[in-house]
Order: sequence, then C-alpha cells, then structure tokens
Amino acid sequence: MFSLSLFSSFLVLFCVADLYLKGPLLGRGGFGSVFAGMRRSDGLPVRDFLPSFVQTCFRNVAVSKCHVSQSGRCDLLCFFCLQVAIKYVSKDRTPERLKVDGLGRLPLEVALMTRVASAPACPSVLQLLDWFDRPRRYILILERPDPCQDLQSFCEENGCLDERLAKKVLVQLIAALKHCESRGVLHRDVKPENLLISTESQDIKLLDFGCGDLLKRSAYKYFAGEFELQKETFC
Repeated sequence: MFSLSLFSSFLVLFCVADLYLKGPLLGRGGFGSVFAGMRRSDGLPVRDFLPSFVQTCFRNVAVSKCHVSQSGRCDLLCFFCLQVAIKYVSKDRTPERLKVDGLGRLPLEVALMTRVASAPACPSVLQLLDWFDRPRRYILILERPDPCQDLQSFCEENGCLDERLAKKVLVQLIAALKHCESRGVLHRDVKPENLLISTESQDIKLLDFGCGDLLKRSAYKYFAGEFELQKETFC
C-alpha cells in the first residue's frame, strides 16, 4: 500500500474527473453512492509494472496515448488500466473524524481503512487506494476486483452456498475480521451486501467501513448499520 498522505497531497491539486473515468452506478447506501471507475493515466503506484509491460507487448505504441474517448469507449491499452470503485460520501452523514498517526485527523471511513491497510495487509479486506476532500463530500478511490459481485446478489442468482463454499467464505471472513481486530478496528456492519466474492476464485473481500468504529473495551452506545437492520436488532 502506497502512502496516502504523499499521493493525496499531490493529486488533490487536480480534479478527480481528470484522473478517473466514472462509469455506471454499482450501488447506493445510507452513506453514499459507489460507481465503477477507471484510471485515465498509466503508471498507478499500485500497478507500476503496467507501463513497462505494455511497452514490451506493444513496442510501437506510446503508453501515454492510452486515453478514453468522449463516448466512453476504451482504446486497446485501457484494457491494462486499473479498474477502481469511486465512492462519494456526503459530509453531512459522516461528520466524525479520527486521528491517524502521521496523517492527522481523517474522515471516519478513511481513517479506519488506513489503519486496516497498514502492513501486512489482509487480502480479504478491500483496499483504499486514495481519497479526496471536497467541500460537500469525500471521494474514496477503492480497489475493484473483477469479475465479482456482492455475496447477496451471488446467492440470489446461484442459490444458497453449499457446505464447501460456505466454509471457504467463512474462513476468509473470520481472517478479515481478526485482521481488523489486530488493527483496532470494529467493522459493525457485516452482512452479505458488504462482502464481494470473486465469481472465478470465490475469494472474498470485506468492504464498507462507513459504520465502523475503533475497537474499545467500553460499551457502544448506538446501533450501526442500515435503519431496517437496526430495527430488527430491537426485536
């Protein structure tokens, strides 16, 4: 994981639209909306091997010309661009900030994901790649595995998980939660919609720390998650 402070301070000078192509809506929740996205330029820190790889395969093509047309159709080289998820979070819904060593006070979800991403990272937790602070909202650039879907949709399309797959999912989920615990983070909103599953490998990733909190010994004084699920908690 690259340094968020270093790259955020540099990239914040630019408009997000100049850096990323926003695609279709992936999902909408109580705290914001998530869109598919693609890095417009080459050479992301998390994929710094791509430019040299592309140059090796396409020796007569300039990597810098890997652009996206106005119609939204990708040129050939965009096949190698990093696929991301772009999450917009309203500041009205997330006023809380947490202190992170060396980075100051960060928005709650950013702070929790930064703590969880500290090395060694867990492959079963979705990674925060970058974030931007805008007047009315935060913009989070997230890892987007492909092909995948949330576990809820996966079960609706394929039926209940068989014992083998259920065991594989639970083992990965437990590993993800133990990793979060080791970083002092409590997710507080674990549900099928917040688990991505690869349709090829059945590997999972835990996402959406918007309802999370720091792990503490004292009692939590409010319920987290969607309102409908909160009501069920009282029943």
